[in-house]
Amino acid sequence: MNSTAAVLTPVAPFGELRIAETSPLEFSSAVGTDVPELLAIERESFEYPWSRAEFEYCLAARSCRGIVVKREGETLGYLFYEILNYGFELISCAVRKSERRLGIGTALVRRLMEELDERRCEISCVARERNVPAQLFLRSLGFRVSAIVAGFYRDADEDAYRMRYYSDEWELTTDRSRDRLWALR
Repeated sequence: MNSTAAVLTPVAPFGELRIAETSPLEFSSAVGTDVPELLAIERESFEYPWSRAEFEYCLAARSCRGIVVKREGETLGYLFYEILNYGFELISCAVRKSERRLGIGTALVRRLMEELDERRCEISCVARERNVPAQLFLRSLGFRVSAIVAGFYRDADEDAYRMRYYSDEWELTTDRSRDRLWALR
């Protein structure tokens, strides 16, 4: 993924871009030197944060990719996803606490949505049952709950909501084509 810049404009609700900075956002692929900043964001974002080893595993795995967003060299957020036959599995996304509610998370997820095509036409993820802000955020971007997974989070004996986003191509495919795509899973 090439590094590109974006300047976002102010608006209010979830899913809308609200950044009005004069300095553009820079998106790039996550690399090993990003890990210390990713760990800091992870620790301030989650009750059960990823470890350094988990970030390093994702960076080394062929099927896993990371997107980092920076402004003037400072890491503001990240998104990690796994590449599947039928789409992408969003496995982690976080934004620095001081930069939340400005549209950075929206920009990261939309960046992933831009990668969807006729072959990979779905983004799936799980959200903790107690993580209502994440659920609302994902819903604002077009994700819908497709299942409740009982006991998904063993660290807290907590259920998860399986959420999915389908691209327009998926909605336009015939039932027969969909069956073939599901068979690729």
